[in-house]
Amino acid sequence: MTDHAPRPAWAAYGEELIRRLRRNPLLDRYPGRSVNKWNSVGPHRTQEHAQPGLLDFLNKRAPSYVDEESDEANFTGYPDFDGDALDISMSEEDSPSPMQPIPHPTLSLALKLAATFGSEDAFIACFGAASSVVVLGNIEPQEVALAQDLLTLIVMPPGWIVASEARMLKGEPNALCLLAPEITNGRVAERVLNIFGSDIRTALSLPDRLFVLLPSGCEFPPDLKQALPAPVPIAPLSRSIFGEHLRYSHGLADGKDHAALLERLPDEKALTELPGSVLSAALRAPTARGVVDRLSSAAEKSSKRQKPDGPRLEDMDGNSPALQAARQLVADLAAWKEGTCEWSELTRSLILHGPAGTGKTWLARAMGASAGISFVQGSFAEWQSAGHLGDMLAAMRRAFAGAIAKKPSILFIDEVDAAGSRYDTDNHNSSYRRQVINAVLEQIDLLMREEGVLLIGACNDIAGLDPAILRPGRFDRKVQVPLPGKAEIAGILRSRLPAEFSFSDIDDLARAAIGMTCADVDAAVRQAKSIARGQKRALEFHDLRTLIGYSHSEADQALDWRIALHECGHAIVATALALGPVTRIMLEPLGGETVTQNRRNQSLLRDVHAEIACLMAGRAAERLVLGEVSAGAGGSRQSDLARATNMALQIDHQLGLGAYGPVWRGDADGLALHDPAQRQRVQQRLLNAETLATGILQRHQPELEAMAKALIEDRELVGKRLEKMLERITPDTGILEVSTRETANDKETNQPR
Repeated sequence: MTDHAPRPAWAAYGEELIRRLRRNPLLDRYPGRSVNKWNSVGPHRTQEHAQPGLLDFLNKRAPSYVDEESDEANFTGYPDFDGDALDISMSEEDSPSPMQPIPHPTLSLALKLAATFGSEDAFIACFGAASSVVVLGNIEPQEVALAQDLLTLIVMPPGWIVASEARMLKGEPNALCLLAPEITNGRVAERVLNIFGSDIRTALSLPDRLFVLLPSGCEFPPDLKQALPAPVPIAPLSRSIFGEHLRYSHGLADGKDHAALLERLPDEKALTELPGSVLSAALRAPTARGVVDRLSSAAEKSSKRQKPDGPRLEDMDGNSPALQAARQLVADLAAWKEGTCEWSELTRSLILHGPAGTGKTWLARAMGASAGISFVQGSFAEWQSAGHLGDMLAAMRRAFAGAIAKKPSILFIDEVDAAGSRYDTDNHNSSYRRQVINAVLEQIDLLMREEGVLLIGACNDIAGLDPAILRPGRFDRKVQVPLPGKAEIAGILRSRLPAEFSFSDIDDLARAAIGMTCADVDAAVRQAKSIARGQKRALEFHDLRTLIGYSHSEADQALDWRIALHECGHAIVATALALGPVTRIMLEPLGGETVTQNRRNQSLLRDVHAEIACLMAGRAAERLVLGEVSAGAGGSRQSDLARATNMALQIDHQLGLGAYGPVWRGDADGLALHDPAQRQRVQQRLLNAETLATGILQRHQPELEAMAKALIEDRELVGKRLEKMLERITPDTGILEVSTRETANDKETNQPR
């Protein structure tokens, strides 16, 4: 049994490349700068690689740095070196150049190339035929120029002719065209990518060998994907590669501590994710043990930074549809990782939509924390800030490629609605919008072919998204994220507050915070902590209570009573007209919300009237109990009154159920109300709907007031308690037949009752 880790199978090839590297006078001290020199003057003919000499022997045996823990600390000489047996006689003209110091990035890439191909024979076999084509992929953009140097000057067999443009070659037997895109500021511009594609097409039309370098984050256009072979991925930085690196940079030799030291290195995933500057800084340590210590510390810090903020899904209370969907995706991912289900059987994408601040990003991060996988975040605002269209698309592709490189992972895209729709009636920037959407569709389709990456999107206005983005296969599930309920807020508070806060304290705060967004609650906690910190004391209950929720003034109590009646009026009329189950009634600091899961209907005229009556029910409840209505039903385009008016207009203009018969007159808008006859028809429908709602509420006034009092007490009605209250409301759709008097051509002249 050996007391050291076995060297990898490609170690001998790596040793040969390092020897060539040290003795090649064409390589600059600064990596990646030689290529432009030899490319600018035409094809480069590779030379015979220098043979081993005394300097090679000494360099092979003597460590550049001595590890105080290794056996080489007591180095006294070379017992197996026979100076007489080594022929080092040579003319001054033939003498090899002095050995060059090897920068760490150069050494690392040379070893990765050795690990990729395994041996020189295997490399040559890749180009066995004169017309062979090889694509080397997953190269970091900052390594592309250096890879061109190394491939040309130390990897290519002697006598081969290498050029960076196919037109430079003249059909020689050992000619090879080596193509790579130009890298600017660590990325490939869209314009350069197009030129790169054109160069490849030209090279394919010629008979010479072709070697293409494909940086990570770049993709070939569809025609080249079909024409070229699948990329050979360059070997990632692994423990074995880094162990070989330490042999040459720090003299790490086989010994009793060799295997243990390599085991302390971060794993392959962590090593790959560390920036090159971090690796170079760690390699400045004087000993191999110091290098490993620095890398372990850097990987640990990186892991902490990448850990998603917020709680895990297991720590979140509640059972909202969004939370259920998130838990299901994470559970499916765990089953796939365990091998109990196929990737094709999983729901692999989810889009969360709802008002700003409701916790969509927070929920996505909680999914990443619970799944224990990499969390990659991007947004359209971030991509668009990269510059013009080409830069924006390149930034987007890098985000998708980053998620694939880190799989298993979650790719979270915020502000998806910023992509817009190709069918938007606004022609301004329509060409830009179309190109962006086409690129998004292409990237999502490519991502869906990859196993191990979940796609999560978030947006405020899902109606503004292109339908092609929302179809199953791109975003499989669409889930609304409403304002958080009491249970969800309690979960947020428990994750943010010290353990000294009791269950009753958190319960009281959660009840008071109903109607606030997740962002509002989080901001209130941070502000309260800041106040306590400024006064140099512990956080207390009253710090939060003054920032969260409502006051108990007489004016606030009167407003709560009006809002509660308004929202409960919606719930009772929706139940009486069998529009669908009411799942939630909530009071907010400046309003309220009633959530109804609308049932499918036949879209008959009475169905439209029923929906309008439900929208007018809030006003009806205020008038019935308080004697007068407020402006609470009006306001924005999303208000009750705006939606009811729009539906009343649609009867004539879009649904073919009104005064104009089977005619579609275009999108209904406020301009149509300038017609006195149209305005009278709409007004009459709204008055009839309010009258219908009032009749229903009069029959259930005791239930209306009891429900409103319960809503004020709890700030939210959900679940069994809400179901029990609504059981007293008996559905009676027959009242629609009595109350609705419109004929097919809508010529009624009824006045308000």
